[in-house]
Amino acid sequence: LILLFKMLCLFFGGDTYRSRQGLREFLERSDKNDFFSPLRFIPDGFDESAFSELLRAKNLFAEKHTVICESLLKEADNRDFILNNLKFCSSSENLFVFWEETPEAAVLAIFKKYSQKMEEFKSLPLGRLRVWLEEELEKRKIHH
Repeated sequence: LILLFKMLCLFFGGDTYRSRQGLREFLERSDKNDFFSPLRFIPDGFDESAFSELLRAKNLFAEKHTVICESLLKEADNRDFILNNLKFCSSSENLFVFWEETPEAAVLAIFKKYSQKMEEFKSLPLGRLRVWLEEELEKRKIHH
């Protein structure tokens, strides 16, 4: 599926453990496809020109990338640059995947306009947290 579609994704929420887990699972599914090679951007040393190059890649035979962007929207300069280019991320030949802890409502509204996938991970209430923990223990084959 990823081969056929351009995609912009956002994983976010107050439950950072589950949101990162969702991101990892998504990336594992896309990593099974050797067509995309991963690139990671973090706030420290964010390179706008390198990011911009990935937006312009339109050649059918050019290398495609899974562009992983973690916590880039916390800093105002990065946030403004990213939000001004989100439309281009969405239409790029590369797959753009963002992870943020708690983006502002205005940021979410812009992502909603351009994203093909948005997944929020809210903190679970105690009862649901117990069920989730039991499922995790079973999945990892940990007996308590």
